[in-house]
Amino acid sequence: LAGRIAQRGALISEFPIRMEPSRENFPRRNRVIAGLSLGVVVVEAPVRSGALITAREAMEQGREVFAVPGPVSSTRSKGTHRLLKDGAKLVEDARDVLEELAPQIKGRLDLWRGERPDAAPHDALLLSEEESAVYQAIPIGGGILVGTLAESVVFSPSRLLPILTSLELKGLVRPMPGQGYSRAV
Repeated sequence: LAGRIAQRGALISEFPIRMEPSRENFPRRNRVIAGLSLGVVVVEAPVRSGALITAREAMEQGREVFAVPGPVSSTRSKGTHRLLKDGAKLVEDARDVLEELAPQIKGRLDLWRGERPDAAPHDALLLSEEESAVYQAIPIGGGILVGTLAESVVFSPSRLLPILTSLELKGLVRPMPGQGYSRAV
């Protein structure tokens, strides 16, 4: 079942399958989203927004809440600024989230898969075929430019970049100056 969900996804809802979306049900949906998450990142949010409802639910459920600050004069940043005042963690780049959640992600995946605590980091993560190919193409102890990596794995840069982002979120690669990537572990 886990393999099928990883390949095709899953639908989780408190509502009947074919129920039409309704504005009054969004807060309940946001509660489910917060409950399924280790953390919630809010990038933009006016003072009244669904993103803030999700963040509040996450806080109440003991999840991490992160906020990306925006221009002080923007009404679309007022909600994120309020979250920061209320204790949300400041996010300037993906590393801020990774540093906070990486130990939890690794620990949960290890337990879920029955992995040994001393297993290699990439063994504890579920990698797609494409992610595995890209990770293996990055030299150990060195870095590689995105263009060179794209040629090596025969992916267009537009296809490669989301894969690299996924690997970065999993803590396996890190960006380098000059549009390159290196292995993080």
